[in-house]
Amino acid sequence: MKTMMNRRERLMATLRGEPVDRPAVCFYEINGHDENPLNNDPFNIFSHPSWAPLLELAREKSDRILMRGVPFRNAPPDPVAPLRTYESHMENGSELTTVTIRAGSRVLTTRSRRDPDVTTPRHPYALRPTVH
Repeated sequence: MKTMMNRRERLMATLRGEPVDRPAVCFYEINGHDENPLNNDPFNIFSHPSWAPLLELAREKSDRILMRGVPFRNAPPDPVAPLRTYESHMENGSELTTVTIRAGSRVLTTRSRRDPDVTTPRHPYALRPTVH
């Protein structure tokens, strides 16, 4: 084992079950999704200047693993898309989204809420599809 390992060496050694210089640390909810403090979306809490020191600490000192979507080219169409509807509206400063999937006589509904002062994960079906 090396005295000081970099992020990759530490992760690979951990996956192989080998000794590491220290436990890997990842602040999953703090910069695990590659938050953008320059995004002025009112629901992006990370744009507030008070988050800057913590985001910098996570980037520089943790073994963060970013979670990113992969744009698939020539992917088949989403088979659920024709069955799914979205409704979003603002209520008392919160964004409320309802996604409904109708399949035959069955109906599946999911509701999500986003607030400007709280970061909340959004269910994948609550996200509108994007074209890459």
